[in-house]
Amino acid sequence: MKSNFPVIRRGQRVIRMVSELHKMGYQRLRVMPYVHPLAWRLAIAPAHCFDPDPGIVLREEGFRDAAVYSSASGSSYFDWDDVANDDAIQLAEKFVLRFPHLAAEGSGRNWAYTGWLAELLSVLRTGDYLPVIFQSEYMDLAAQDLRSLPLWVHGEHAVSPSERDFVLPPGVDEPRGPESGCELVLSDGGVYVRLLAAVAGFERKHGHWPSRLQATLTRSPPWQRKY
Repeated sequence: MKSNFPVIRRGQRVIRMVSELHKMGYQRLRVMPYVHPLAWRLAIAPAHCFDPDPGIVLREEGFRDAAVYSSASGSSYFDWDDVANDDAIQLAEKFVLRFPHLAAEGSGRNWAYTGWLAELLSVLRTGDYLPVIFQSEYMDLAAQDLRSLPLWVHGEHAVSPSERDFVLPPGVDEPRGPESGCELVLSDGGVYVRLLAAVAGFERKHGHWPSRLQATLTRSPPWQRKY
């Protein structure tokens, strides 16, 4: 059922965009829906940027590279000025081109999370619903304490909590150290280069490396530091 409320239609469209990205092979991309301060927002980032359990809470450092849609921007998704009439598939295609670093890190297979998001969308379509894990400054419950995913509904004037909820997504089960295959450690004085294995998949699909590929250099790998 298509909602009559623009904020609901656009929010659900962005979630459908992520589902389309999953179909394109970027199944390691996850979402975090929240309200801040009054606008509904959806943060999109690779799985390793999320807390393992529940797998819907973005780590604080994960926000640095996440793509965030705000309902305050209306149909100018991600502040793009050429997408007002785009559907979810068209948005997904532009997302890959305009966020190549997220596409690279989000490339890979995760059938469990892909199925969870598809089922969530089927529930959202039954009404004027958007998922919200927390509202900054107004909700006392910590996101990490959630036992289910709250669904907010568009009432008379705005989106607000409803009595419906949905099951939380599967947790993140991805290694983060050198055993993951995503870390290359060089022997010259402890200098290391962190490379994303997913870049290879991106290159095969698009014929080039992401323009915003980020390599981090440091004197000591984080998994060897003593805090």
